[in-house]
Amino acid sequence: MYIDFNKYDYSLIDESQISAYIERDKTAYKEILREWLNNNIDQIVERKWSVEDIFYLSSVSDFIRLLKEAENLFEFGFYTGCIALTGISAEDFTKFLAVKLGREKLVNQTQYNRINTLKNEELITETTHKSLDIIRKIRNDCLHYNENFKQKDNKELKSDAIQGLNEFKKIVRNLIGEFPSTPDAVFDHFLKVMDEATKQSVSENYESVKNFADMNMKLRNASSILLGMPTAFHPNTEIVVFSGLYTVLEVDLDIEQPEITLEDASSGLPVIVDLEDDDKQFLKKEGIKEGDIVQARIRSVVSKLGQTAAWKFLNLRKMLSYGQENIVQPNSITTRLQGTGKCAQSWGKGY
Repeated sequence: MYIDFNKYDYSLIDESQISAYIERDKTAYKEILREWLNNNIDQIVERKWSVEDIFYLSSVSDFIRLLKEAENLFEFGFYTGCIALTGISAEDFTKFLAVKLGREKLVNQTQYNRINTLKNEELITETTHKSLDIIRKIRNDCLHYNENFKQKDNKELKSDAIQGLNEFKKIVRNLIGEFPSTPDAVFDHFLKVMDEATKQSVSENYESVKNFADMNMKLRNASSILLGMPTAFHPNTEIVVFSGLYTVLEVDLDIEQPEITLEDASSGLPVIVDLEDDDKQFLKKEGIKEGDIVQARIRSVVSKLGQTAAWKFLNLRKMLSYGQENIVQPNSITTRLQGTGKCAQSWGKGY
C-alpha cells in the first residue's frame, strides 16, 4: 500500500488559522525527519564509504551534476533513482568524450553504437568499454522497467546501483580526473582545492562541500592524497603537545581572537596559536615581535576528525630577537607558566 497522507485537510480549519496549523505541522515533520535520519544514519554512512572517489575536477559538466545526485540517492538508499541517473550521466559523458575526441557524429548515435565505435577506433580501452557497457545494460533494465528488473529485491538493486556508480566514477577519474605529476603542481592544485572548498562551505548552493565541518574533512583528506601528509592522529589520541624552536611570522593582537603565527624551525611548517590575555601581556612585556626566535611548548585538543583544533601555549620563552646574532641564555629569561599567571626563571633542564 502506498500511503500518501502527508498534509492535513486545511479546508476544515477557519481560514484565519490555517497558517498556524501549517507551521505547527511543518515543525512536527522536521522532528519526524530528524528521527528518521538518526535511525538510518549508520546505514547512510556505510553506503557512503562504499563509493569510489574521483578526487576533484576543476570544471563541473552536466554529467557530473547528475553523478552527484546519483551518489546522494545511493547514500539514502534510493537505488532505482541512482541507477537511472548514473546511466543518464554515463551516456552524457560518452557524448562529451566523443566531442573531445573529434567524433562529434557519435553524439546522435545510440549508447551501444557510440561506445562500440570508440572502442573499435581505439579511442577508449577494452576495460573502459566493458564498464560503460555494464552501466548501459543496468540502466536499460531500470528505465525500461522490464520483468527481470521488477523482480529484483532491494539487495540486488543495491548491488546494481553501487556497481554502476563505482564503475562510472572510476572511468571519470581515470579519463578526466586531475592528479598533478610534479610537486609544484600538486601544491598549486591543493591551494586551488582549499580556496574552492572554503567558498563552497559558506555557499547557499548545495555543492560538493556541505558546511564548515565538511570542508575540514575534505581538506584533511585532500592533503593526505595530494600532499601525502598524514594529518590525522590515531583515534585514541586526545591531546597533542609539541615543543621546539619557532620563528615568529606574525602577531595579531587586534582581531577578535588574537593569535600568533609561528614557523617550526625543524619542519618549516607554520602553526597558529591562539593568545589569551596573559599571553598578550607576556608578549608585550618581553617585546616579542615578528622575526624573533622563541622556544615554545604548545598544546591542542584533537578533534573528532583526528586533527588538531586551536593551539594554546603551555610555555613560551624568547630566545633571539630579530637581528641578534646569539641566542639569549635561558637563565636570563622570564618565562610564563600557562594557567598560573605567575612567572619562573626557566623551565629547567627537563624541557
